[in-house]
Amino acid sequence: MTSWSTLVREALPGLFVPARQPEAWAPESAARQVADGLADWVLALMRRLWPESAEAWTLTVDTGDWYEAAYVDLVVRVPDRVWLLHLGVGD
Repeated sequence: MTSWSTLVREALPGLFVPARQPEAWAPESAARQVADGLADWVLALMRRLWPESAEAWTLTVDTGDWYEAAYVDLVVRVPDRVWLLHLGVGD
């Protein structure tokens, strides 16, 4: 079992850092610092919904389309509910 926060942390800050700009991924770049801060903020908000011990896994959708989506779907299960979390870049 993987922690939902670990899965979210793996997906972020990748959704916040500009694509096709390798210099933005440098650890000390301004873009990376902002992205890391946003990721920390998102995780803090989500911790208000789910305990760290909640079960989680990624949901993969295979398509035959040429479009490669920039998103991650997670399923989080707490004792009485199942949540689908869609983290993505809007079109």
